[in-house]
Amino acid sequence: MPKGTFKDLGEVVFKIVGKRCVNYSAEFQIGNFELGFYEHEDGWFVESIGKTLWLYAHCLNCGYQNALWKLESR
Repeated sequence: MPKGTFKDLGEVVFKIVGKRCVNYSAEFQIGNFELGFYEHEDGWFVESIGKTLWLYAHCLNCGYQNALWKLESR
């Protein structure tokens, strides 16, 4: 069952901006992380893609993959 729904991946990016890397503690801004995703039944439904995806922010400072659920809980 999906954790929630996003209209598109742009909405996910704006959800991540301002959060802090779990490992490095740097605040995410456009340009210091990459949005990563793959199909996963326990992820978030992305309407524009029509699939349920596991979403994460790949920190370009330290390489840590921050699962969206971890960022939402901080």
